[in-house]
Amino acid sequence: MRQKFLHNLLSNDVQGRAPGQGALAALMDVRGHLQSFLRVLVGTDTVWLEAPADRLTALAQALAHYRVAAPVRVAVTPMAVLALIGPRGREVLGRAGADVPELAPQSHVSARLAGHDLRVAAASDLPAPALVFHVAPEG
Repeated sequence: MRQKFLHNLLSNDVQGRAPGQGALAALMDVRGHLQSFLRVLVGTDTVWLEAPADRLTALAQALAHYRVAAPVRVAVTPMAVLALIGPRGREVLGRAGADVPELAPQSHVSARLAGHDLRVAAASDLPAPALVFHVAPEG
């Protein structure tokens, strides 16, 4: 249900994505004005939306507004989003202790690094090959 809900609101296919897959998408208002660019990461029981920090409140409000009777929950979870840019990102991560498989663009896996749980996604929207990490801040 969560994927169908987002599929009907976003500019890219979300419903057809399997867990571990993702997409770049945009949220538009009813007049077609851009509200936010997003990275959509589909999990087995969650869909994560990565958006610029200054758009999170507006994004959450828009999703809550369109939710109406859909049985989905929207939560803004603070995350640090970091990128490792360059063709040797997987190698660098591996040397640091997090083995990440080769990933298709916007595909993602969970990993552990220095005692922290990460969501690692292959990012195609950066100027070079990149891995984007999502990690919950401590505290």
